[in-house]
Amino acid sequence: VLFRSIAFAAMVVAYALALDMAGFLLATFVFLIAAIAAFHKRNLLLAAGVSLATLAAVYVVFRVIFVVVLPQGWLFR
Repeated sequence: VLFRSIAFAAMVVAYALALDMAGFLLATFVFLIAAIAAFHKRNLLLAAGVSLATLAAVYVVFRVIFVVVLPQGWLFR
């Protein structure tokens, strides 16, 4: 349990650092795939599908409905 907690904390730190570079969409997509694949031991394709669906829902709610400006990242400027 301790190893999983430390691993997840490290993933969250890496995600926070990646937000500035890669932006919300790419960083969140990669984070979700990694978290689902690592902690639920599911198929990578299934993890990618769930990540994409989750990211699409979050994007619609926050960017389209609430008009929140999401981090773009300097890679795509």
